[in-house]
This record gives sequence, C-alpha cells and structure tokens, in this order.
Amino acid sequence: MLTVAASLDLQLMRAARLLDTDPAKAAVLAKEILELAPGHTGATLLLGTAERTSGNARAALNLMEKTVADRPISGILQLEFGRAAAAADQTDAARAVRTGRAVRAEPCRSLARAIA
Repeated sequence: MLTVAASLDLQLMRAARLLDTDPAKAAVLAKEILELAPGHTGATLLLGTAERTSGNARAALNLMEKTVADRPISGILQLEFGRAAAAADQTDAARAVRTGRAVRAEPCRSLARAIA
C-alpha cells in the first residue's frame, strides 16, 4: 500500500505527463493534489504551467507568485514564473521575487522571452 506522500507523487507524475497533451486534465489532477496537500510546491508549479499552456497566463502568475516568493532560489519556479509573465505581457517578470537571493529580473525576463 502506498503512503500518502507516494500517492501524491504518483498523481503528480501522472499530471506532468499530461501537460503537453491535455493541460486541462493536468490542472484538474494538480488541483486534487493541492486539496490534499495545500501549498505543495510541485503541484503548484504544475498547475501554473497547465494554466499558462492553456492560455491563462495571468492565472498562472497569480497562482505561483507566493510560491516563487517563498522559494526565491528555485530556478525551475523562477523559470516558469518568467514564462508566465512573458506570456501575460508583464514588464516585471520577477515582481514577486524581492529578496537578494533571487535571480535578477532582467535575466529572468530575457530567458522567459527566449523560451516563450
């Protein structure tokens, strides 16, 4: 029998596999994880990515803002936040990341534009 953590990880892997083919379904699975484990970083990242790829860049930004601010040294969170900001036409891609440990906003914007 799986532990709760293992079950959540398995659900997260299933959701991640759906990002390219069915981001709406990936978002549903990520939301289910967040209901069981509010603030789950992986599920928040996945839901933000699903929102962005579904054309809801502003929703992705709003969703990920606190997570990115809480984890300013996480490159993958910064990258996805920057991608969402570029997709939402935000001028300050790293507006939620306000600590000295964070990636500076200009490189984040440039990287987001290159990838988006």
